[in-house]
Amino acid sequence: MQRHLLLTGSSLLLFGLILGTMLDWFASPTVASDAHVAGVQHGMLLMILGLSWNYTDLGRLELACSWLNIIGLVGIWAAFLVGAVVGDPYPSASTVTYFMFVVSSGLLLLGFGMFIYGLYKGTDA
Repeated sequence: MQRHLLLTGSSLLLFGLILGTMLDWFASPTVASDAHVAGVQHGMLLMILGLSWNYTDLGRLELACSWLNIIGLVGIWAAFLVGAVVGDPYPSASTVTYFMFVVSSGLLLLGFGMFIYGLYKGTDA
């Protein structure tokens, strides 16, 4: 799981950086800028999760925790990206992006809560 989190985080960080060079190509450059920042920040957070993964003790919840965090962070970035493509004046202006934000945020809260529980329960690596 550690390698998977690092690879996904590095990829998301790279996509966020590339997106930052193409802001004027989108229908809503302001929301594209938000997607750029979200991609960079979420990629770094996934890499931090991957680097600290050895300090958790999640047992059977390990796979679920990693996927919840990945889907949540990538989903929020994707909601910003969809908003930039369709030309939303601000994030979550349309029903589709709002639904993406709500679902992804819920998954992220659950996954990160599991991660914190695993850190609390974990041992020193």
